[in-house]
Amino acid sequence: RNFRCDCGNSKFGEFKCQLIPSKDAENVKNEYNHNFHGSYCTCDRLYPDPDGQDTDEMIQCVICEDWYHSGHLGCIVVEPEELQEMVCEGCMNKAPFLWTYATHFAVISKGEVCCQIKEEISGSSVHKPAKTVDCRLKELEAQAVQRPREGAVFWPYDWRTQLCTCTSCKRAYVSAQVQFLMDPSDTLVAYENRGLEEPFGQNPLLAWTDSMDRVQQLEVIYGEWNEEHGTRASVHCGLFRQCFEELQERVIKRRRTNAGNQ
Repeated sequence: RNFRCDCGNSKFGEFKCQLIPSKDAENVKNEYNHNFHGSYCTCDRLYPDPDGQDTDEMIQCVICEDWYHSGHLGCIVVEPEELQEMVCEGCMNKAPFLWTYATHFAVISKGEVCCQIKEEISGSSVHKPAKTVDCRLKELEAQAVQRPREGAVFWPYDWRTQLCTCTSCKRAYVSAQVQFLMDPSDTLVAYENRGLEEPFGQNPLLAWTDSMDRVQQLEVIYGEWNEEHGTRASVHCGLFRQCFEELQERVIKRRRTNAGNQ
């Protein structure tokens, strides 16, 4: 999200990007976390782990986009029946209003419970009836139900449609730097669908590497891939060069088409 390669900008002097020659001197939206040094999760370990200590499945947070071992999420990971999104505990706390939505719309794991908040007046517990309000968040808060504010949260694929769109909440999204949650093209489903489209989805080379795990992909990049029975298969660099040239031609063609429509 917001990331763009730095090749061809001021960091590379006279070198020009071969795919997009015209670039800003600096992409200020790029954020370089520990992922760019090969480290992931709260454990800050490398991936692949050179010591082979962590063979746990890794899941990406849809807000910070860091990758976490399932055993370090602080919650029970449920096998999804459909595509889900995960928000890590750190991002939930940076946008604390999400905890209210999580109480009502997040995927509930086995053994997880929500509790009713009771307001004590003169030694007795009463519940005030919820009033009709213009803010969806306030309406949910008035129901006086909450879940423990700890651990990562898993959401159904359409959970973002439940977020309030009032002016006050939109300001809160911007303040917490999560305004992209309101963008339907930012969802995991949208990313998956775009991945099946041109120019990437129909390319046989990329489709082949997409079927591999991360370790096999790295082996392909470095020129060889050990198959299941130990057979070493050399990968010709010309395939990658051909793939790159095809992508470049499509970008140029698309620019010409867009320019002709203006």
